[in-house]
Amino acid sequence: MKMISGKTAWVTPGDVAKVMLDLVESEKYVGGTILEVGKTVRKVEALNDPGPFGGENGVIPAEGIAEPAWESLLKQYNEA
Repeated sequence: MKMISGKTAWVTPGDVAKVMLDLVESEKYVGGTILEVGKTVRKVEALNDPGPFGGENGVIPAEGIAEPAWESLLKQYNEA
């Protein structure tokens, strides 16, 4: 995973693909298993799941990223 800052890691499509492949090939996961992929990988429980812990699977906004992202989304929406 590529680090953006000391606390934030971006998950690449390749990282997700590896977890997805393991999810379908490994016998340790039964049908319907949901995995949360971030800095760590954890099984998400169907009921009473505590959610992400330790702040490892969140994104801390970096300076100057949010505004261009919103502008791009608005432009795409208006062109649709």
